[in-house]
Amino acid sequence: MDNHSPDHTEEQINERSARKYWWLLMLLPIGLAVGTITSLVQHLRKDQIEQEQAAFKVAVELNVQDIGTAMDGALVIGERNMESELGRKNIRSTRRFIEGVVSPGGTGLQFQKVKSTNIDEKTVYQSYVDITKYQKDKLENKVLPLKQERQVIAVLIELEGEKTRGNAAKLAIIPSVIRSLAEFKPETTLRFILAPARKDLSGHLADTRQQLLGEKETLLALIVLKEKPDATAAEANDWTTLSGDPQLLDTLKGNTQFTQSPGSPLSAELTHPALLNEKVQEITEPQVNVALTAASQLRDMLMNGSR
Repeated sequence: MDNHSPDHTEEQINERSARKYWWLLMLLPIGLAVGTITSLVQHLRKDQIEQEQAAFKVAVELNVQDIGTAMDGALVIGERNMESELGRKNIRSTRRFIEGVVSPGGTGLQFQKVKSTNIDEKTVYQSYVDITKYQKDKLENKVLPLKQERQVIAVLIELEGEKTRGNAAKLAIIPSVIRSLAEFKPETTLRFILAPARKDLSGHLADTRQQLLGEKETLLALIVLKEKPDATAAEANDWTTLSGDPQLLDTLKGNTQFTQSPGSPLSAELTHPALLNEKVQEITEPQVNVALTAASQLRDMLMNGSR
């Protein structure tokens, strides 16, 4: 026999419904509070990320500490040549050293490897990284124009070399300049090339045009940075032309447009007192300061030439 009357059962149901109603009323402000706190946390996190990015942008600007650290690191690497396995190993180490200095910290800059040659059944690579006006769009996953016609100014350094002050400065200047341009959006693409071997200007020009240009790309200029063979007491602390087209350096310094016909790139070997080819056991503060000046001048010239 059922001991629960219909009225008693209905009363229990009403009590449960009332409890649910009051729970809903209590949970509503709790949910609003949780949502508010979550939104606030997300907002603060976004501000933190933006502050970290801003701090990083300051960190990648040219400075003495970055140049000095990179010069010290470059001086540690042994002799580099294409004739011996150890020399080629040191070339690979140098390439990875420069790529590692450029890439960490969120710059979004990634080197591309290109096969250079085969020696003793092992592939020797050159690599390059671009500073382009589409770089920021690529990082933000925006749609990029396909097969866009582009002009390219290439800056090349040779990884083959000795343990000299000038060589260490060259290997330090390039990654510092690249990182400092990470937010720059030039009209003309700046392509920084790490070439494994020493070649004359015509050899580097041929390799760049054949191996390092896309189908819709035109080489506007090739700049090869070279160690300075000697120094004079009265020379200016500035970039000079070692060989090639003097017009190239004049154009970069003069903030004027390149005027040569398409398919006829200017090319030159440029040098600087910071790249003096002298043997050293350690890097001094004055040498770092000269290298910083060279990096700042090179950065300004590249920005002028690619606007």
